[in-house]
Amino acid sequence: MTDREMAFLRAASNLVEYQEPILAHFEFAAGMSAFDYWIRKRVGRTSAAGQSPSHDPWRYFFHGLEVEAMHRDGRHLRIELGPRGMTNVFTGASVAVHVLDSKPPWPLYTDLSGFLRNSRGFPDGELARKLEQGLLKRGLFARADPELHALRESCSLKSPDGTTRIEIPPELRPDTPEDVFLCERLVLTEDGRREARAV
Repeated sequence: MTDREMAFLRAASNLVEYQEPILAHFEFAAGMSAFDYWIRKRVGRTSAAGQSPSHDPWRYFFHGLEVEAMHRDGRHLRIELGPRGMTNVFTGASVAVHVLDSKPPWPLYTDLSGFLRNSRGFPDGELARKLEQGLLKRGLFARADPELHALRESCSLKSPDGTTRIEIPPELRPDTPEDVFLCERLVLTEDGRREARAV
């Protein structure tokens, strides 16, 4: 494993460690999990995202398939939403955001941050994907729902115009349709957790 892969693995482990209590705090403040809040927002049953008690140092902004959590002190996490409400998931992109926006009391990833920061100061998605793929191949990362991910891949059809359609038979579809897209999120494997602790 390269030094950068090791640093990326450690950053992913830290991200999961930090995001789980933030999500628990959101659930306490909102009266529902971030996943449930997001589902209700998507179907128009919840008001604007980002609401939290005035004493809460974190602000939340839901978009796409994730929630941005921003602290008053400048720390920032992109928290990916996982299938079936899983809270221990991430993507290469969310790890890269954590690496670039980590501030004390969290660790700084100076070398990795310099590598992942593009010329405009943002995370370089392609470099993050390469590190993510390397750790997937080494068995240190895994898909959040490998079975659903495999089913999705087997039911993906390329159209002549280059777009991809996913046509999962009704009897095989998950209870929450969004899980079809969330299943590709990543989790640390047991080996990944062990390696990250050894750093």
